[in-house]
Amino acid sequence: SSLRCATDVSDVQVESSLFQLDGAPMQFCVLSVEDDTIKAQLETEIKRHGGSFTQNPTEETNYILAGPKTLRVRSQMKTGLYDVVHHSWLTDCVREGRLLPLEHRHVLFAKPETNTELERRMDDYGDHYSKACTAASLKEVFSRIPSRKRQKKDVGVPSRLRDLLEDTEAETLQTRFSMFHRCKVYVDIYTKAGNPATLIKHSPLVISASQVRMYGGQVYDEIRTGVTHIVIDDTKYNHLGGRKAHGELSFKKGALKALRVLRNLGSNVTPKFVTPKWVQDSVVLKSVQEEEKYAPTWWREEKQNAARN
Repeated sequence: SSLRCATDVSDVQVESSLFQLDGAPMQFCVLSVEDDTIKAQLETEIKRHGGSFTQNPTEETNYILAGPKTLRVRSQMKTGLYDVVHHSWLTDCVREGRLLPLEHRHVLFAKPETNTELERRMDDYGDHYSKACTAASLKEVFSRIPSRKRQKKDVGVPSRLRDLLEDTEAETLQTRFSMFHRCKVYVDIYTKAGNPATLIKHSPLVISASQVRMYGGQVYDEIRTGVTHIVIDDTKYNHLGGRKAHGELSFKKGALKALRVLRNLGSNVTPKFVTPKWVQDSVVLKSVQEEEKYAPTWWREEKQNAARN
């Protein structure tokens, strides 16, 4: 078949390094397309933008490009050695002029490490955790969500296996939504610490407080013994529509005062100071993140000075 013949690209000039990683050409294998013309176009674009192609996957192959899931494509998917990507991804990259991150809509089969990366960035239907959606992208996400009628069929899935999958999914959800269950958090959303009447309703940290509660944590409205984390906004300027959005503990003086209060109360736990990004990243990455790298700037400087002395 002509689909297994390489396109003659000897006269094609390299115009960019789009398909190069660290100066080395990325290797593609165009395994199945709708017709010969598409294959020739793809292999020409690969050469034009600094990549290389092969007719059979090798150890150097970065991606298998495919359209229809032919027998050859399914055979390569079974090996689990390669990411199999719809050829529209490559043409999207050329159109955008950059190497686009893979999304569920592109992927026909993903290696375990690629699958992990996809899950970190988006849900099973391609809805990004942190990227703003558009009307078009939202419509595309909805189109991938199976209807109730299709979900009920579960064609080809034995009932015992389906029950096991549902139990595992429930366990996973329970674990994820209780990730902060060991955390007792004071969120700095009061102009006077511990005084609910001074709540800053427009503070962005109100969202952080809601997320901590949603994922199983306890949120206190006062500094008390047992507090494990204090979430503060340490940005120099934080004004929403001209309104002050900082709480009392967002400033070094107030935070150190809170620590003295805790010591006087006899607390044997020194809370960790973190920024709202610690909460946000923990939710997105589905596990509680290491607090140290989310510490406010002044807190890191305080610890460094203490270490020198």
